[in-house]
Amino acid sequence: MPAAIREPDQETGLPLDAIAGSWFIRATSFPMWLDGKRHRPTLNYAPGNRRLRSGLIDEVRYEQAARERVVRGFDFPSDATNRHFLWRGSGLLTPFSSRWSIRHLDAGGEWMFIAFERTWFTPAGYDLVARDAAMGAASVEEALSAAGAAGLDSIRILSI
Repeated sequence: MPAAIREPDQETGLPLDAIAGSWFIRATSFPMWLDGKRHRPTLNYAPGNRRLRSGLIDEVRYEQAARERVVRGFDFPSDATNRHFLWRGSGLLTPFSSRWSIRHLDAGGEWMFIAFERTWFTPAGYDLVARDAAMGAASVEEALSAAGAAGLDSIRILSI
């Protein structure tokens, strides 16, 4: 039986602390992670402020050519539910932005599906992210089964 998928509470939203921490990308439709050049991607969030607004400090970490790479930005909540965000790059990436959202969060808060919109440089897509880097294949398959039932079926398992 597929794991329970729940929409984040539309009334009260998610506290940013519930999203904070490290999330390991376990399945994706994003070509950057599927091309085989980048390995072990993680999304790392910490509550913070930028331009007097609360949001999430965002660091995407991955390995490429035996070196750790980091893409830094800030996620501004787009609504009171804290499930829709506008990402703004930091440093040289300051001119760039993208929109992403939490589509589903499992009942225990251990994995979630996020959707990202198309930008000038990236296609639209989905990631399955998990708190546990060692989320087993059976759990990933269970989450993907639940995702397929929810209409998110263009995702592929990412080997770690």
